[in-house]
Amino acid sequence: HTDHIARCRENTDSFCFILPSVAQEWEQVCAYRQQTDKTYTWYVCCGPSYPNMFLRSDLLETRLVGALTAFLGLDGFLRWDYTVWNPSPRQSLCWHLFPAGDNCFVYPGADGRPLLSLRYQQLRRAVGDYTLIDMLRRRLGEQAQPILREVYALLFKTIDPKRLVACDSNAGEVFCLDFDAFQKAKKLLLEALERAGAVRRQPSALYSVNGRKNQK
Repeated sequence: HTDHIARCRENTDSFCFILPSVAQEWEQVCAYRQQTDKTYTWYVCCGPSYPNMFLRSDLLETRLVGALTAFLGLDGFLRWDYTVWNPSPRQSLCWHLFPAGDNCFVYPGADGRPLLSLRYQQLRRAVGDYTLIDMLRRRLGEQAQPILREVYALLFKTIDPKRLVACDSNAGEVFCLDFDAFQKAKKLLLEALERAGAVRRQPSALYSVNGRKNQK
Protein backbone atom coordinates (compact mmCIF):
# COMPACT_ATOMS: atom_id res chain seq x y z
CA HIS A 1 0.00 0.00 0.00
CA THR A 2 0.97 3.67 -0.14
CA ASP A 3 0.74 4.60 3.54
CA HIS A 4 4.52 4.16 3.97
CA ILE A 5 5.14 7.10 1.63
CA ALA A 6 3.67 9.68 4.01
CA ARG A 7 5.82 8.30 6.82
CA CYS A 8 9.08 8.11 4.85
CA ARG A 9 8.99 10.74 2.11
CA GLU A 10 11.06 13.29 4.02
CA ASN A 11 14.14 11.07 3.88
CA THR A 12 13.39 8.70 0.97
CA ASP A 13 13.72 9.46 -2.73
CA SER A 14 12.30 6.32 -4.33
CA PHE A 15 9.11 4.35 -3.66
CA CYS A 16 7.66 1.21 -5.21
CA PHE A 17 4.02 0.04 -5.33
CA ILE A 18 2.84 -3.52 -5.79
CA LEU A 19 0.51 -3.48 -8.78
CA PRO A 20 -2.83 -4.19 -7.04
CA SER A 21 -2.33 -1.21 -4.72
CA VAL A 22 -2.05 1.03 -7.79
CA ALA A 23 -5.65 0.08 -8.61
CA GLN A 24 -6.92 0.19 -5.05
CA GLU A 25 -5.33 3.58 -4.29
CA TRP A 26 -5.22 5.18 -7.73
CA GLU A 27 -6.19 8.68 -6.59
CA GLN A 28 -3.49 8.64 -3.91
CA VAL A 29 -0.93 7.32 -6.41
CA CYS A 30 -1.81 10.19 -8.76
CA ALA A 31 -1.36 12.69 -5.93
CA TYR A 32 2.08 11.30 -5.11
CA ARG A 33 3.12 11.36 -8.79
CA GLN A 34 2.82 15.14 -8.71
CA GLN A 35 5.82 15.23 -6.37
CA THR A 36 8.37 15.35 -9.15
CA ASP A 37 11.36 15.16 -6.83
CA LYS A 38 10.51 11.53 -6.03
CA THR A 39 10.75 8.36 -8.10
CA TYR A 40 7.75 6.03 -8.21
CA THR A 41 7.92 2.51 -9.64
CA TRP A 42 5.81 -0.66 -9.44
CA TYR A 43 6.42 -4.36 -9.05
CA VAL A 44 4.83 -7.80 -9.04
CA CYS A 45 5.95 -10.65 -6.79
CA CYS A 46 4.09 -13.89 -5.99
CA GLY A 47 0.97 -12.01 -7.03
CA PRO A 48 -1.13 -10.85 -8.73
CA SER A 49 -2.05 -13.70 -11.06
CA TYR A 50 -2.35 -11.29 -14.01
CA PRO A 51 -0.29 -9.68 -15.38
CA ASN A 52 2.82 -11.41 -14.10
CA MET A 53 6.00 -13.24 -15.13
CA PHE A 54 5.45 -16.79 -13.93
CA LEU A 55 6.33 -19.73 -16.16
CA ARG A 56 2.60 -20.21 -16.64
CA SER A 57 2.09 -16.55 -17.65
CA ASP A 58 1.65 -15.55 -21.26
CA LEU A 59 5.02 -14.20 -22.44
CA LEU A 60 3.38 -11.00 -23.61
CA GLU A 61 2.37 -10.22 -20.03
CA THR A 62 6.06 -9.48 -19.49
CA ARG A 63 6.16 -7.39 -22.68
CA LEU A 64 3.30 -5.28 -21.29
CA VAL A 65 5.55 -3.84 -18.58
CA GLY A 66 6.92 -1.03 -20.76
CA ALA A 67 3.63 0.30 -22.10
CA LEU A 68 1.85 -0.19 -18.78
CA THR A 69 4.54 1.76 -16.90
CA ALA A 70 4.23 4.62 -19.37
CA PHE A 71 0.42 4.58 -19.29
CA LEU A 72 0.35 4.72 -15.49
CA GLY A 73 2.79 7.64 -15.50
CA LEU A 74 5.27 5.81 -13.27
CA ASP A 75 9.05 5.98 -13.53
CA GLY A 76 9.91 2.32 -13.90
CA PHE A 77 9.45 -1.30 -12.95
CA LEU A 78 11.20 -3.25 -10.19
CA ARG A 79 12.05 -6.89 -10.86
CA TRP A 80 12.46 -8.30 -7.35
CA ASP A 81 14.84 -11.14 -8.15
CA TYR A 82 17.24 -12.54 -10.74
CA THR A 83 18.76 -15.84 -9.54
CA VAL A 84 16.86 -17.17 -6.53
CA TRP A 85 17.40 -20.86 -7.30
CA ASN A 86 16.67 -24.01 -5.35
CA PRO A 87 19.52 -26.57 -4.95
CA SER A 88 18.64 -28.27 -8.28
CA PRO A 89 17.20 -25.59 -10.57
CA ARG A 90 17.96 -27.54 -13.76
CA GLN A 91 15.50 -30.22 -12.58
CA SER A 92 12.84 -27.94 -11.08
CA LEU A 93 12.31 -24.21 -10.69
CA CYS A 94 10.05 -24.57 -7.67
CA TRP A 95 11.17 -22.53 -4.66
CA HIS A 96 9.24 -22.79 -1.41
CA LEU A 97 5.62 -21.79 -2.10
CA PHE A 98 6.41 -19.27 -4.83
CA PRO A 99 4.88 -19.88 -8.27
CA ALA A 100 7.43 -21.39 -10.66
CA GLY A 101 9.40 -18.68 -12.40
CA ASP A 102 8.66 -15.99 -9.84
CA ASN A 103 11.90 -16.78 -8.07
CA CYS A 104 14.29 -16.42 -11.02
CA PHE A 105 14.62 -14.64 -14.32
CA VAL A 106 17.60 -16.55 -15.72
CA TYR A 107 18.68 -20.18 -15.51
CA PRO A 108 22.04 -21.70 -14.51
CA GLY A 109 24.05 -22.81 -17.53
CA ALA A 110 26.27 -25.89 -17.56
CA ASP A 111 29.37 -23.66 -17.52
CA GLY A 112 28.08 -21.57 -14.62
CA ARG A 113 27.01 -18.66 -16.81
CA PRO A 114 23.35 -17.61 -16.69
CA LEU A 115 21.05 -18.65 -19.51
CA LEU A 116 18.61 -15.89 -20.43
CA SER A 117 14.96 -16.85 -20.25
CA LEU A 118 12.32 -15.92 -22.79
CA ARG A 119 10.77 -13.79 -20.07
CA TYR A 120 14.05 -11.90 -19.76
CA GLN A 121 14.06 -11.27 -23.50
CA GLN A 122 10.49 -9.99 -23.37
CA LEU A 123 11.40 -7.62 -20.55
CA ARG A 124 14.19 -6.22 -22.73
CA ARG A 125 11.60 -5.56 -25.43
CA ALA A 126 9.37 -3.93 -22.81
CA VAL A 127 12.23 -1.58 -21.88
CA GLY A 128 12.52 -0.71 -25.57
CA ASP A 129 8.80 0.05 -25.78
CA TYR A 130 9.01 2.34 -22.76
CA THR A 131 12.07 4.08 -24.22
CA LEU A 132 10.25 4.86 -27.47
CA ILE A 133 7.20 6.20 -25.62
CA ASP A 134 9.41 8.33 -23.37
CA MET A 135 11.33 9.68 -26.38
CA LEU A 136 8.08 10.62 -28.12
CA ARG A 137 6.70 12.41 -25.06
CA ARG A 138 9.92 14.32 -24.55
CA ARG A 139 10.12 15.25 -28.23
CA LEU A 140 6.49 16.22 -28.85
CA GLY A 141 5.02 16.97 -25.43
CA GLU A 142 1.23 17.13 -25.55
CA GLN A 143 1.32 16.60 -29.32
CA ALA A 144 2.35 13.00 -28.62
CA GLN A 145 -0.99 12.17 -27.01
CA PRO A 146 -2.92 11.20 -30.18
CA ILE A 147 -0.20 8.70 -31.12
CA LEU A 148 -0.03 7.35 -27.58
CA ARG A 149 -3.79 6.88 -27.50
CA GLU A 150 -3.47 4.76 -30.64
CA VAL A 151 -0.68 2.74 -29.07
CA TYR A 152 -2.61 2.13 -25.85
CA ALA A 153 -5.74 1.22 -27.82
CA LEU A 154 -3.77 -1.52 -29.56
CA LEU A 155 -2.46 -3.01 -26.30
CA PHE A 156 -5.19 -2.33 -23.72
CA LYS A 157 -8.86 -3.25 -23.87
CA THR A 158 -9.71 -0.58 -21.31
CA ILE A 159 -8.15 2.77 -20.49
CA ASP A 160 -9.57 2.87 -16.98
CA PRO A 161 -6.41 2.63 -14.81
CA LYS A 162 -8.30 1.02 -11.95
CA ARG A 163 -9.75 -1.66 -14.20
CA LEU A 164 -6.49 -2.12 -16.08
CA VAL A 165 -4.51 -3.12 -13.01
CA ALA A 166 -7.32 -4.51 -10.85
CA CYS A 167 -5.81 -7.99 -11.37
CA ASP A 168 -9.16 -9.70 -10.77
CA SER A 169 -9.69 -11.15 -14.23
CA ASN A 170 -7.92 -13.07 -16.94
CA ALA A 171 -5.15 -11.01 -18.53
CA GLY A 172 -6.70 -11.46 -21.97
CA GLU A 173 -9.83 -9.65 -20.83
CA VAL A 174 -8.01 -6.36 -20.29
CA PHE A 175 -4.83 -6.67 -22.37
CA CYS A 176 -4.28 -7.57 -26.01
CA LEU A 177 -1.90 -10.53 -25.82
CA ASP A 178 -1.13 -10.60 -29.52
CA PHE A 179 2.39 -10.17 -30.89
CA ASP A 180 1.16 -8.35 -33.99
CA ALA A 181 -0.46 -5.68 -31.80
CA PHE A 182 2.90 -4.95 -30.17
CA GLN A 183 4.57 -4.77 -33.57
CA LYS A 184 1.94 -2.34 -34.81
CA ALA A 185 2.34 -0.21 -31.68
CA LYS A 186 6.12 -0.13 -32.11
CA LYS A 187 5.74 0.81 -35.78
CA LEU A 188 3.45 3.72 -34.83
CA LEU A 189 6.00 5.00 -32.32
CA LEU A 190 8.97 4.67 -34.68
CA GLU A 191 7.16 6.38 -37.55
CA ALA A 192 6.10 9.24 -35.28
CA LEU A 193 9.68 9.62 -34.03
CA GLU A 194 10.96 9.54 -37.61
CA ARG A 195 8.59 12.35 -38.59
CA ALA A 196 9.81 14.29 -35.56
CA GLY A 197 13.43 13.77 -36.60
CA ALA A 198 14.31 11.70 -33.54
CA VAL A 199 15.11 8.48 -35.40
CA ARG A 200 16.45 7.76 -38.87
CA ARG A 201 15.41 4.90 -41.10
CA GLN A 202 18.34 2.84 -42.37
CA PRO A 203 18.61 1.31 -45.87
CA SER A 204 18.41 -2.14 -44.26
CA ALA A 205 14.90 -1.32 -42.92
CA LEU A 206 16.24 -0.74 -39.42
CA TYR A 207 15.86 2.41 -37.39
CA SER A 208 18.75 4.20 -35.74
CA VAL A 209 17.91 5.60 -32.30
CA ASN A 210 20.61 7.74 -30.72
CA GLY A 211 23.23 6.00 -32.79
CA ARG A 212 21.95 2.48 -32.13
CA LYS A 213 19.99 0.32 -34.54
CA ASN A 214 16.72 -1.20 -33.44
CA GLN A 215 14.89 -3.96 -35.23
CA LYS A 216 11.46 -2.96 -36.45
